[in-house]
Formats: sequence, structure tokens, C-alpha cells
Amino acid sequence: MVRFQELAILGMVLVMAGCGASAGGVNIWDAIENGDAEAVKTFALADGDLNVRNMNGDTPLWVALTEKNRESYEALLKYGADPNVIMSGKRVVTHWAATEDDPWWLRMALEYGADPNLVNTGSGRPSEGPPLKFAISGVDSRLDNVRLLVEHGADVEKKDLYNCYPLSMAAAQTKFDIVLYLLESGADYHQAECGTKPFLERMRLLVENRNRWFRLEEDRKALDVVRVWLEEHGEDLGEPLPAE
Repeated sequence: MVRFQELAILGMVLVMAGCGASAGGVNIWDAIENGDAEAVKTFALADGDLNVRNMNGDTPLWVALTEKNRESYEALLKYGADPNVIMSGKRVVTHWAATEDDPWWLRMALEYGADPNLVNTGSGRPSEGPPLKFAISGVDSRLDNVRLLVEHGADVEKKDLYNCYPLSMAAAQTKFDIVLYLLESGADYHQAECGTKPFLERMRLLVENRNRWFRLEEDRKALDVVRVWLEEHGEDLGEPLPAE
């Protein structure tokens, strides 16, 4: 009896997950997999729900992004898919697009209504914050994505859940190209902090240890550019210690 009830519940879930996935003779998941922009158009014009969820709670736009299907992704946005939907696990297309090496994904989302200041609220990981936090985070610098967000109205003073300003976040991750861009974009370097450490205090520490922490000349030069900018704006960051 218990087994029958479990199967019945599973069947109901499957039916509910499938509801809204077809319209105009088109299954939206098949259209995405095939990269069929015309099928996406047909689905949308037949009043299909472009924000329908699959069994994993994913929207069609999310699937197109994660599968790197440009044709489906662009068509979904063009016909009204919402890049601001917050899915389970705090997943938002805009935020994940901000982590892509290719800025095309983020540019398309922003051109079709992505909110550059949306916070991915919810439970669990990852930590909450606006898309700018996601563009700054990660191993590689994604200056192009940061620039896109700022150009589309991202607030360069918007803190994350841990009281980290974008400027301080970039400095903490030694992404000096992003630090410079944010400074040039008007970020308040007197106000910025991360946790309880002020931005300028962090920069003085980085300058002091320039020759000890940074082995690559390109990293040292990038730090020097930020140092010069701040000194030209009246801030004394001190002198680097000699290399050990």
C-alpha cells in the first residue's frame, strides 16, 4: 500500500512538472536542447510559459545558459523569459551569467531586462549578493562583466550579506584591474570595507607587501597603477618593503 502511494505521488509530481512544458505543438525542453529558436518562438506565441520549471526547478533560460545554447538563450530572452527568477539554491541566470568568461551571456540578459542589483535571496549556498559580487568572485578577473553591470546601472556601493563592498571585495581578491575600474566609476574608497577592514587599510597592506606577496611583475604593475591613482587623489599608501 505504501509503495502504491509513493508511485502515485511520483506520478503526480511528474505530471505537474510536465504541465506547461508544451504549447503550439512544441515541447520547450526539446526546443532548447535542439537550439531551435523558431520552436521557442512558436511556443511563446502560443502562450507557453517561458518560465516553466523542470523536475530540478530549472527554468528554460537556466538550462540554455548551463548548456551554452546561444540560439535558445537569445530566443528565450527575446520572447519574454525572465532572467531575474530566483530558483532553488539561490540560482539566478543573471548572477551565473556574470561568472561566464564570455560576456555575451550577461550582455544579452541585461539587454532583455536583467536587474543588475538583484540579490539572490534564499537558503543555503552560495552567499547572497548582487550580480556584481558574482562577477568579481572567482579565480579569473572578469572586468568585462563588471563593466557591463556598471554600465547597466549596478550600484558600486551595494554591500553583500557580509558587509563587503564591491571595491573591497576586488581588493581582497587582488583583482586590481577591477579595483581601478570601480575607482574610476566613482566607488567611495573612504567608505568601502569588507567585514571590518577598510579598503584603504587593505591597500596599504598590499602595497607594503608588494615585493613579498606578488611574484609576477604584471601583478606588481597592476597594484602600482591603483597606488598611483589613489596617491593622485590624496591618499598616502606608504612604501613597499624590500623583497625577502
